[in-house]
Amino acid sequence: GIDQGKWHYWTAVQWEHNPDVRTSDINDSLKGRLVGFGMVAEDDWHELEPLMRRFQVQKAVIDYGPNPTNARVFARSFPGSVSLCQYVVGQSPREFTEVKDVYGADLVKVDKVSWLSKTLGRVHSGTITLPGDLPHDFRGHLKAPVRTFTKGRDGNFVASYANSAPDHYAHALNYAEIAVRILCPDFRQNTTIGSIR
Repeated sequence: GIDQGKWHYWTAVQWEHNPDVRTSDINDSLKGRLVGFGMVAEDDWHELEPLMRRFQVQKAVIDYGPNPTNARVFARSFPGSVSLCQYVVGQSPREFTEVKDVYGADLVKVDKVSWLSKTLGRVHSGTITLPGDLPHDFRGHLKAPVRTFTKGRDGNFVASYANSAPDHYAHALNYAEIAVRILCPDFRQNTTIGSIR
C-alpha cells in the first residue's frame, strides 16, 4: 500500500490463509506479515517501481490524492496490478466499489472508517506480524488515528477518525488490506499474497 503526499509511505505485506478461521470474508480469513516499508520523496515515483518487482506484488493500492495524475502514470506502468483508492462517505462497511476514473485508471472507493478499523484491529489482535525492531515513527503512525463519535442529523452516532499526529503508515497498511479484497477472486488458488501500499 502507498500513502502519497510530500513523502510516499509504503508498506509491503505478505498475506497467508489462516486455516483456523472459517469465514466468507477474505480479510477475516488471512493473517499478514509486514515484510517491508519505507518512504520515497514526492517526486521520486520511479523509486516505487523496483519495489513492485522486489516484493513480487500482485496488487498495490495507492491513494488517489493529492496527485492523481502521477498515481495514474504509476498504475499504468503495472497494468491490472495497481488501483487508486478514494475514501468516500456512504459506502457500506468494508464494501468497495471498483470503477474506472475519467482517465481509465482502476479506482476503488471505500468507507474509510470501516476499513481503517479493520486494519488497526488487525494490529491490536496480532493477526499481522510486525518486525520487533519497528521504528518509533511507524509505531506512532499506527497510534495516531483516533476514532471519535459525533451525533448525526438523524440523532444516531457516527464514527470518524481524527488525526492526532502523522498517520501515513497506518493508511499504507490500510491500502494493503484493501488490495487483498480486490484480489479475492484469485485468492483460493494461492496460499500467499504479496501486497504493497
